[in-house]
Amino acid sequence: MPVVLVDWSDVREKIRHLTLRASVSVQGRLVTLYERVFSFAEYNSPVSHNPFLRELASILPSDCCPLMMTDAGYRNPWFREVEKHGWSAARRCGF
Repeated sequence: MPVVLVDWSDVREKIRHLTLRASVSVQGRLVTLYERVFSFAEYNSPVSHNPFLRELASILPSDCCPLMMTDAGYRNPWFREVEKHGWSAARRCGF
């Protein structure tokens, strides 16, 4: 089961756009699988998450069942949408 790391990052703070990125770790380095830019108004909501997951699913092999690893900011709608694709999800927790 491949582990796909998903996270938001600022494109440019003053412009108020963010990138939602899916990556895998290869020999200790992150390699981007897919990324998309969204406006701040779409940040961390189904408006951005659902199309992002659909588009990611379209580029992954049909038999791929990744574990989607996110930070603690993702909420239940994200996890329900991940499950609709037949994938697993986990949330990182900081200590």
